[in-house]
Amino acid sequence: MKRRNSGFTLVEIMITVTIMGILSATVALSISNYVLERRGEERVVAFYSMLQQMRGYAQRNNVTYDVILAPVNLHTNTAAVNSTFEIQVGGAVIPQLFPNQASVTRNLRFVSNLPAAAASATNRPFTPPDGWGTGNTSRTIRFQNDEIGTISPGVLYLQNTNTTNIYYAIIRQADRNYLNLYKWNGRAWDPL
Repeated sequence: MKRRNSGFTLVEIMITVTIMGILSATVALSISNYVLERRGEERVVAFYSMLQQMRGYAQRNNVTYDVILAPVNLHTNTAAVNSTFEIQVGGAVIPQLFPNQASVTRNLRFVSNLPAAAASATNRPFTPPDGWGTGNTSRTIRFQNDEIGTISPGVLYLQNTNTTNIYYAIIRQADRNYLNLYKWNGRAWDPL
């Protein structure tokens, strides 16, 4: 009677190690994309919160604030361009109203050209009002110092430059005096 060796062959071990390597690389890539998407979303929410606070500042300080958004076109050749903004009162720039004001729009672009599916009226839960500038012109969001803190109507589209298929929309409808935040998930606009 011949005794059979128990154990794995070299080929079986190599196949197992190869499969584990492929799975590990796939998981690492997925986690990396998830982290980049969350960081972009975190910055959009921080910018959105900053805009929400501007309304209260206008009412409390009895001053009209203008948030001037620097334009960046989606179809430029530079991939790592960050959009910027400044806050003005009567044309004078307020350098640092918020502690993280300079870095909040890092890896974000203010865009006017959306993919066809995102721009389609059937996929939008909102009607984009006119205002806040069009195309590559500067966009201004005005926060009035009246009793209700009127915000000028308009829509602002943002793109996370780390994950190019993710878009956000900050919108103030003409019939409502508050801001809404939406995220384009590749198929539809979801409220955040």
